[in-house]
Amino acid sequence: MLEIISTIYIMRFNKQLYDKHDKIGKDTAFSLLSQLGYTLKDDKEAYGSHDFIIERNNKEIKVEVEQKTGWKTIDFPFQTHDVPYRKRTSNAELFIQINNTGNSLAMCNMNQVKTSKVITKNTIYTNNEMFFAVPISNMRYFNKEIDGWYELTCD
Repeated sequence: MLEIISTIYIMRFNKQLYDKHDKIGKDTAFSLLSQLGYTLKDDKEAYGSHDFIIERNNKEIKVEVEQKTGWKTIDFPFQTHDVPYRKRTSNAELFIQINNTGNSLAMCNMNQVKTSKVITKNTIYTNNEMFFAVPISNMRYFNKEIDGWYELTCD
């Protein structure tokens, strides 16, 4: 279940966690993306590459989605978006992280994830696991209301 790099760990794919979080992640992400004018081009996941492909103006974009269960409120409660280091192999151009209930999300270009500082931390599943620590300033935040998604602005 773990890949060891020296004494640092990378959590490998876990089918139970995937089954629990995949559908809400994709449905929530696509809900916003469709409101922004994108259409679903291909919903077949390419493991290790991307979760789905969207299209707008004849331009395809590969999307990677993750649900962060520790994000339980509308506002993001942490100092960084910690993205598993295993996402380093992703071919996605867009990264989306949703909260525990699917009513808030953050998104950024996947290159911003891959060029972020790498940290290690303990999780409920691992010790010394590697993550990209994506600054909150790199993210765009959206909240879902009854009538649709609204982007949060920093004043």
